[in-house]
Amino acid sequence: MAPKDIAKTYQEALALHSQNQLDKAQRRYRNVIAEAPGHFGARHHLGILRLQQGRPEEAIEQFKAAAAINPANVDAWSNLGTSYAGCLRHAEALDAFSKAIELKPDYAFAHNNRGNVLFDLSRYDEALECYDRALALDANYAVASYGRAKTLAQLKRYTEALASYESALTLEPDNFDAIYWTLVWRAKFCTWADAERENRPSGEALIQQMRSATNYQDPFPLLSLVDDPKLHYEVASNYVRNKAPKADKPLWRPGPKRDRIRVGYLSADLRGHPVGILMSELVELHDRQQFEIVGFVGNDDDGSEAYKRITRALDVTVPVARMPVEQIARSIADAGVDILVDIGGYTQGGLTMALVHRPAPVQVNWLGYPGTTGAPFMDYVIGDPVVLPFELQPYFAEQIVQLPHCYLPNDRKRDIAPMPTRAAAGLPEDAFVFCCFNIAGKITRPVFEVWMRLLSQTSNSVLWLAYDNDVACDNLRHAAVRGGIDADRIVFARRVPTVADHLARIGLADLFLDTLPYNAHATASDALYAGCPLVTCRGHAFAGRVSASLLTDVGLTELVTDSLQDYERLALDLARDRSRLQMLTQRLRANVRTSPFLDTPSFTRNIESAYATMWQSHIAGEKPRPFAVGDRKA
Repeated sequence: MAPKDIAKTYQEALALHSQNQLDKAQRRYRNVIAEAPGHFGARHHLGILRLQQGRPEEAIEQFKAAAAINPANVDAWSNLGTSYAGCLRHAEALDAFSKAIELKPDYAFAHNNRGNVLFDLSRYDEALECYDRALALDANYAVASYGRAKTLAQLKRYTEALASYESALTLEPDNFDAIYWTLVWRAKFCTWADAERENRPSGEALIQQMRSATNYQDPFPLLSLVDDPKLHYEVASNYVRNKAPKADKPLWRPGPKRDRIRVGYLSADLRGHPVGILMSELVELHDRQQFEIVGFVGNDDDGSEAYKRITRALDVTVPVARMPVEQIARSIADAGVDILVDIGGYTQGGLTMALVHRPAPVQVNWLGYPGTTGAPFMDYVIGDPVVLPFELQPYFAEQIVQLPHCYLPNDRKRDIAPMPTRAAAGLPEDAFVFCCFNIAGKITRPVFEVWMRLLSQTSNSVLWLAYDNDVACDNLRHAAVRGGIDADRIVFARRVPTVADHLARIGLADLFLDTLPYNAHATASDALYAGCPLVTCRGHAFAGRVSASLLTDVGLTELVTDSLQDYERLALDLARDRSRLQMLTQRLRANVRTSPFLDTPSFTRNIESAYATMWQSHIAGEKPRPFAVGDRKA
C-alpha cells in the first residue's frame, strides 16, 4: 500500500470511528497497522476503539505500541493506564499514570485516575492526595470530587465525605454517579431531612435512571434502598455487562477423574468478619472422603480465631489478596476446582469479576451477597425456601438452589462472655430495651418512624442502636427529637473487644427490631444465638427475607410480619405484654440448641448434597436448573 493509500485508509477509519461504525473502523485501523506497524495514530485510535468495546486487554497491546512509537505522548500513557486499570492490573496502571504525570505534571485527569487505582488497592491516604491534586489543578473537576468523597468515607471522615459528594453534585447536577452516591451516603448518614428540602432528583427518579443500561452502578448499596427484586436484577445485569472484563475462552479445562469433588471458596472475608465467623465450622466439618476444600483467600491474616480455624481446616490455601482478577482466575483454574463458590459478590472486597474468565466449570453465588450478581457466568445461587422462593427465579441470573433450612451457616463453638450489667452498657436498669445492631445505612426513615412511635407508646423504654458514625448518631438523635422523643432515649452501643463480649451484651435487650428493605443477617443470627427475640417485616427481595428464614429455623414464625403496620403492632403488643414476651424468649432459648439453626453438621451435609447435585448435572452435560435439596440429618 502506497503512503497516500495508507493515509486515506487511516482517514476512513477515523471517519467510521466517529460515526460509531466500530467494526468497519477496526478493520481499517488494522489494515493501516499491517502496512505501517509504526503508525502512531492507527495504534492509538485502535486502542481507544477496543476500550469502547470493553476489551481493555486488547487495548493494552495497542497503547503499549503507541507509547513505544511516541514515548512523549501523554495520552498514550494515560490510556494505557486506563486499560491496565480496566483489567485490574493495578501496579502497571500506576506506572502508566505516573509516566503521564511525569510528562505533564498538571494533567488532572491522570492524577484522578491514579487516585482511582490507589482506591481500588485500599491505599486511601495516597488516593486522597491524588484527588486533592486533581482538584487543585481543576476546581470544577466533579469526578475528582466524587473520588475524593468515596475515599474520605473509607477513611471514616464522614462529614467531609458527604460535603465532597454534595460538591460533586453541585458541579454536575446531572452527574449520575454523584446523584447515586450522594443518595447512598445520605442513607448511610441518615440525613433524610436534607434530601426533602432540596430540589434534587427523587429516589424514584433515580430508580428509573438506574433501569437504563447506560447508568450502571454498584448494585450492592441499592439493596438497602429499594425492596424490588426486579430492579436489583436489572441493575446488577447492567453493572456486570458494563463493568466485567471481556473473556473469550473459559480458563478451566477438563482434568483427570477424581474420587472427590474439589470445592473452592473465594472470599476476602475468611477472617474475623461475620462471613468468616459463620462459616468456620462448616469448613471444619466438610466430609473429606467426598470433598476436597480449597480456599482462595483474598484477605490477610487478621489474627482472628476465624482466620486460624478456616485456614487450618482448608485442604489447600491459595492466597489471592491484591491479585489482578485475571491472575486470581488463573489461580482458580490451576487449582482445578470443580465447583467455585463466590462468597463475596459485590460486597466490599468482592472478587466476582475474576469469574468472568470461567476458571471453574460450575460457579456459585452464596452467603456474602444477598441478591443476584446478574452475571451470565454464574450458574447457581444458594438460598432456602424463605429467602429465595422459586417465584423469584425470573429476577436471578443464577439458577436458584434451595437448602431445606436457612441458607446461613452457623458456628456452635462461639463463646458468650459473662453478661455485663445494664449500667456498664449505658442502659437504664429498669427500662424496656428495644435494640437494633444493624449498621446505620440499613435504618430507613419509615422504619425509624415506627421505632419512634413505639417509644412514644411505651413508657420507660429506650432504643439501643449500634454506633456507626458520629454523623449518623447525631442525625438519628435529631430525628428522634423532631418526632417528639427525648434524644437521651436513643442509646448507642460502642464496639467491644470481642464477639463473645458483644453476644453477652445482646442479652440485656428485651426485643430486637429488624430493618427493611435490608434485614439483619449475621446480626439477626447473633441476636437469636444470644437468646434475644426479634421482630421482622418480610420484604419482597432476598435481602429483606433473611430474618424470616432464621426465625423459621428456630420455630418462631409468629415474629414474622408482612407489613410495617403489622410489624409495629406486634412489637408494641410484645412490649406491653411482658409475660408473652417472656414465654417467647424462653422458647427461643430452648429451641436454639435443638433446631436447624445450630445443627451445623446437618447444614454441612445439605450444602454438600447441593454441591453433589450440581456436579452430577455438570458431568451429565445438563444445563444448570433450579432445584431443592432434601433434608439430610447428620
